[in-house]
Amino acid sequence: MLPRFRPDQPDIFAFTPADQAGAEAQTAKHLDGLQGSAIIGNLYVVFGEIDR
Repeated sequence: MLPRFRPDQPDIFAFTPADQAGAEAQTAKHLDGLQGSAIIGNLYVVFGEIDR
């Protein structure tokens, strides 16, 4: 079992449809084989989701 950092933390994380599109757009900006470089942009999308 993973530790919980907040009592209201969900069991699984899922993007909203808008955030999924945002993450895909961040990944699409990078060349084939270099999509891992999109992690910073995708983390921004994730943190935006968490702070809502």
